Amino acid sequence: DQLKILEAIVHPAVAEARRQFLAEHDDAPMVVFDIPLLFEKGGYQGVDMIIVVSAPAPVQRARALVEVRIVRGRSEELERLLEVAVR
Repeated sequence: DQLKILEAIVHPAVAEARRQFLAEHDDAPMVVFDIPLLFEKGGYQGVDMIIVVSAPAPVQRARALVEVRIVRGRSEELERLLEVAVR
């Protein structure tokens, strides 16, 4: 599965960047991360507090289409990705 291959490459790099960031800001009273799949990927276990900011499904779709520039023929891929995210 291509997604699993991509995640195997990206997730360790992101985790390392997060560790470095935390080490650089060790004296900060608080740090904030924006983690889209926090619950699905188990990232919630590494934080002390979670604040959820969400948008209605139509707004999520509109943002994803703009940000990723998904062409019409790939809308089913967008739907699949949105189903993975916790609403």
